[in-house]
Amino acid sequence: MVTIEKQDIKNINVLIVEDDEGHVRLIEKNLRHAGLIGQISVANTDFKALSMLTEESSHDHQNNSNTIQNEETPIISTKNVKPLLVLLDLNIPEKGGYDVLRQILTNRAKIKTMVVVFSASSDPVEIKNCYQLGCNIFISKPLEYDRFAETIRSLGAFLRYIKFP
Repeated sequence: MVTIEKQDIKNINVLIVEDDEGHVRLIEKNLRHAGLIGQISVANTDFKALSMLTEESSHDHQNNSNTIQNEETPIISTKNVKPLLVLLDLNIPEKGGYDVLRQILTNRAKIKTMVVVFSASSDPVEIKNCYQLGCNIFISKPLEYDRFAETIRSLGAFLRYIKFP
C-alpha cells in the first residue's frame, strides 16, 4: 500500500481574481473549509491582479482592493504578499483573465505562481488557449450552488497533495 503524504496548506497564500462578490465569498468559505488558513487576497479586475502579482504599486493594494470580513478569519485582504496560487475567472472587468494569463506567462521569471482558471466556460477552444497561456489547471464553474461549493472543497483537498516551494 502506498501512503501519500498530505501537505499542510495553512501557509498557502491565494489570490482570487473574481468580480462576483458572491463567488468570492463562496470560494473563500470553501477553501477555509478545506483547511486553508493562509492569506486570501482578492482582485476584481485584471489591473488590480497584475498590480498585486508584480508589486508595481504596493500602496494601491490597500486603497484599491477588496476586503472581506469573516467570522473564522478577521479579514481577507490584499497585503503585499505573493500568492502561491491564483484562482482566475476569465470574465473579469477591463481586459479580462486572458490578459492576466499573458502577463504571468511573459513575466514567469518574476511571477512564480500556480494558476487555476475557474471559469463558467467549458468551450474546448478557450480551455486550450488557457493551457497554451500557462494555466496549470482549468476548472469549469458549476452553475448550481452545491456543486460550486463541492468543486472548491475538492480543489482545497487536492491542494493538500501539491508540493509548493
